[in-house]
Amino acid sequence: MVNAPTVIDVLCMISATGGGAGGDNRRVTSSGPPEALAVNPCRSLCEWVASRRAPHELFACQGCGSQWRPGEAWTPVDADGTVPAAVRRAKRGLTTARRAGGTGSGGR
Repeated sequence: MVNAPTVIDVLCMISATGGGAGGDNRRVTSSGPPEALAVNPCRSLCEWVASRRAPHELFACQGCGSQWRPGEAWTPVDADGTVPAAVRRAKRGLTTARRAGGTGSGGR
């Protein structure tokens, strides 16, 4: 069972400021069930990269190994405070799909 992120973990993922490009730069992938996300303590080395393409998009932090998918209630931010372009595109795609009556629209 994967524990949900704590408020501290989410705030750290949302507003990471220090750190930088150093540290453990590994690509993290998941082969588990689509609902299970890795949630690890933030190390302020955030660098969010796409690790799985649509339709089951998944992003992973190369700093700590945490995972995010479009539709989660929070937005990942890199250590420099920016939202990665790929994350912005994924969120925009989800919003567009909902407006068009796709996933999450309640069948409108």
